[in-house]
Amino acid sequence: MTKEGPKETSSQASNPMKKKALQGIVFLLVGIPGFLFFLVGLVFFVLPDMAQKGNELRSMGIGLVCMLIGSVGILIGVRKLQEWMYITVFLSIPLFFALVFTIEDTFRLGGGIQSIL
Repeated sequence: MTKEGPKETSSQASNPMKKKALQGIVFLLVGIPGFLFFLVGLVFFVLPDMAQKGNELRSMGIGLVCMLIGSVGILIGVRKLQEWMYITVFLSIPLFFALVFTIEDTFRLGGGIQSIL
C-alpha cells in the first residue's frame, strides 16, 4: 500500500502562476518607475549646473531624495526589500559620477593634479 500526498486541485496548481503574475505586475508598476525616478535623481544630483544660480545645493538635495525613493522602488520591484543594503550600491553610482565630473572640471579649468591634492 503506497502512501500518496494530497492531490493538487486546479486552484492550487494555478497559485504559482498567480504569484508570478503578481510579481510581474509589481515589477512593472513599482520597479520600472523606481528606476526612472532614480535616473531623474541622478541627473539632478550629478548635473546641478542645470539649476539656476544659487540653487545648486537644492538641486543636489532633490536629486538625492529622488534617488533614495527610486532605489526603494527598485528594491520593491525586484522583491529584495529585505536586503536593504543594496541601496548603498545604487547610491554609489551617483557618487562615482560626481567624483569623475569634479575631477574632470578641475582639469578642464587648468588646476591639474595639484589643485585636487
